[in-house]
Amino acid sequence: MILITQRLARQVQAEVDAAREAGMPPLIVEIPDMTGAVEGAQPLMERLRAVMGVPRG
Repeated sequence: MILITQRLARQVQAEVDAAREAGMPPLIVEIPDMTGAVEGAQPLMERLRAVMGVPRG
């Protein structure tokens, strides 16, 4: 599992997207940095639920 800040992920978005689309490990999870979440970013818990296949409650 790779934890990457949302802001850094935006800077290397093509690489992050390619790794996710490949469907192979490692799992990449974007997290807010010390200044908070990036506007429009998927909330962390929502992303983790989607990755794990847990339906929304």
